[in-house]
Amino acid sequence: MKKFLFLFLIPFVSSNFVNAQIENEIKSFVDSTEFVVNNGRKLIIQKLNTKDYAKIKEIYYFLINETLNSKYKAFTYTEKLYINTLTKDWNALVDLFINYKSEISYYVYPNLYPIWTILYENIASQADSLTISLNSSTLNTEDKGLIEIYLYLLKSREVDEEYSMKLKKYLESFKNSKYEMFIKNYLPRARVKGAMAFSFGSGIILPTGKIKSDYRTNAMFNMSLDFNVERIFTSLFFDGGALFLKNPFQTKLNGDSIYFSKNDRFSYFNGGLKGGYFLIRNKRLNISPFISISGLKIESTLYKTEREGDEYQVVNSFCFGVGLHSELKIKEFKYPSLYGPPMNSYISLKLEGGYNIIAKHRNNYSGNVPYINLALVWGLGDF
Repeated sequence: MKKFLFLFLIPFVSSNFVNAQIENEIKSFVDSTEFVVNNGRKLIIQKLNTKDYAKIKEIYYFLINETLNSKYKAFTYTEKLYINTLTKDWNALVDLFINYKSEISYYVYPNLYPIWTILYENIASQADSLTISLNSSTLNTEDKGLIEIYLYLLKSREVDEEYSMKLKKYLESFKNSKYEMFIKNYLPRARVKGAMAFSFGSGIILPTGKIKSDYRTNAMFNMSLDFNVERIFTSLFFDGGALFLKNPFQTKLNGDSIYFSKNDRFSYFNGGLKGGYFLIRNKRLNISPFISISGLKIESTLYKTEREGDEYQVVNSFCFGVGLHSELKIKEFKYPSLYGPPMNSYISLKLEGGYNIIAKHRNNYSGNVPYINLALVWGLGDF
């Protein structure tokens, strides 16, 4: 019986013994390389405080070599970029740009001592002096240009208009750049300069021909919804108001004789689409010539019904036109965003002048419609 009980307990005793052994092994395990890496990263922070960049470079290469044959590495790709930028090792930085694909394919040790933020802040505060050092280096124009863009991005801390301009210019100058992989996958894309703007204001039309001789104009209401993308200007617009009869006349309308007296009101409506190209688009002033297509209607206001043909029509026609759009920024605002950079908004003053050519007149009328509009604009995006 005792022998049987002993044999029965052997598996449980062995299992507990093995578990205790594994537990001891786990508790006593220390990855000496990880320990060295974290201590080295702490030392980098210490040397940053004293601006000992030569020592930082030594520590950096020591840790690179220490983890050369390890599955886990000592620095992330971004940390490598930052360290080589701070130590002004431009050739090493260029190599990191070129070898982007292979450099991001490795793992780093988990729970590394954090150095990213302090490295970034040091670069941002020294960006101007680093740029001066870069310009005195022996690198070629292509290499210097990309590093300069990278330094500007770290200094500005956002993808602003100047960064976008620099990157676009660089890509135009070096269309088949050896850094294409880095630019496409690591650097932020150049920002598309765009805005949506709502405007409302007043204006005046200055008709020609028989329209001018028979009708007196007054101020018109106008509103628009503009969409501006880079150098392209587009606008959905509406102009409305009234013309007043100067010369009384009698006519037939729907079989009835109608008499129109002096100062009788005729409604005016013109709505359509404008499209143009900005000759000037800067931080204060926008100027764009445009062409337009629209529908224009001038008719009497005798009846409340909206049935076509009930009113006496002077014009009910397709129009095409040309004009000039100008806009002056008055004030700019920035609204914080939880999901990205601050949102831009602005208030501006818009002045437009144009000439609408009427395709078809009615009742023996003639003439076209030049106009001038002045409006207040509220825009979202880049002026």
